[in-house]
Amino acid sequence: MKEKITLFLLTTLVCVGAASAQRTPTSNKNFNEYLLDTKLFLRYKNFTPLTTIIQYRMGMERQTRTDNIDQLRLGFLYRPYYMKGLKFLANYQANWGLRHNEDWVTKNSSWQWQDSAARFEGEFSGGVQYRISLGLKGLLADLRVLFSNNNYNKNNNLIIRPSLNYYLIENNQVYASFFLRYEGWLALNFAHNQLWENWVYAGFIYNFNRKFQLGFTLAYKTQEWNETTSFNTKFNESFSITDSSIIWGINAIYRFIL
Repeated sequence: MKEKITLFLLTTLVCVGAASAQRTPTSNKNFNEYLLDTKLFLRYKNFTPLTTIIQYRMGMERQTRTDNIDQLRLGFLYRPYYMKGLKFLANYQANWGLRHNEDWVTKNSSWQWQDSAARFEGEFSGGVQYRISLGLKGLLADLRVLFSNNNYNKNNNLIIRPSLNYYLIENNQVYASFFLRYEGWLALNFAHNQLWENWVYAGFIYNFNRKFQLGFTLAYKTQEWNETTSFNTKFNESFSITDSSIIWGINAIYRFIL
């Protein structure tokens, strides 16, 4: 009788543990992502401080999801006359395929990430960037700080991006550049840990002429997933899962003066 009770208790614990594990996303480490980033910069002869930016980004990876991420951004960059190196930025971005904590759902009696490829999300961001010379010819550093609001789920982020840039110059013209950047996403109204997404990336850009540039980027990204309030209420459980990925990117930049 004692052996039967022990076996019953062990079986129950294993089943409960398995059910709990099935409710928690799997942490994925160092999988490959691919990013295509194209930008169109439009400057104006009669109002040189203002630049309009049209950007399209497509992200793809097939280890943890089958849907792509598509982003289309309309942005404005303003350089005031009174302070060299200072820029003000404002962007509106249309997103398809973003993933959030609330996309971890149960479907057909199993937990899985919801396909968000067809879901539209509008996002506004605005902030400042300041650039300084570090004394060596072609070597500059900048700091960008943006506030971001997602209209779909009202998530607010503070995005901090310091950058180190080195420009190769010949005949007073930049013909190529290298950059090293860090980008941290701080959740202002969601997530367990405030710093929930991190990027470290390096890149190279070659100027074919004044209008066209082509570059390559290699990045390492970490991203944290947590349970929603409804999940915690229903199961009285919490989780914190971190994914990490290596991102291979191609950058194409076009510049025109109107």
